Amino acid sequence: MSNIDYATITDFVIPLHRYHFMVRTVVEAIHYFYSPRTIYIVTPKKFSNIIMKSSKDWLVKNIVVIPEETFFISNYKMHYNDIKNKFNNNYDPRSREFGWWYQQLIKLGAYKQIKNLSDPYVVWDSDLIPLIK
Repeated sequence: MSNIDYATITDFVIPLHRYHFMVRTVVEAIHYFYSPRTIYIVTPKKFSNIIMKSSKDWLVKNIVVIPEETFFISNYKMHYNDIKNKFNNNYDPRSREFGWWYQQLIKLGAYKQIKNLSDPYVVWDSDLIPLIK
């Protein structure tokens, strides 16, 4: 068995629909328990600036914030609104709301959208606080 510590070479991706009071706690706990190489937070641009500014006071320095509106432009030339329009044009009233669906695309598409993302990478929900490793 290998003695490789995969945590230190593994990236975390956190889709964040809206900034909330637990984000700092979640990110610092991930850092404390798993020591990931990088923590990527994919969130609306209006929260990107808040996180970049406030995270300067956090106990974590390896955070990269990516605006969700432009997340799929580099490979698919699709803005958030383009994807939302496709969703709305094919809307099924029995399905989940667009925000939930879009977060699933971020989780699955991160490997192709984030340059040099670790393989494997960990997707972490923004409201899940680890208490033990």
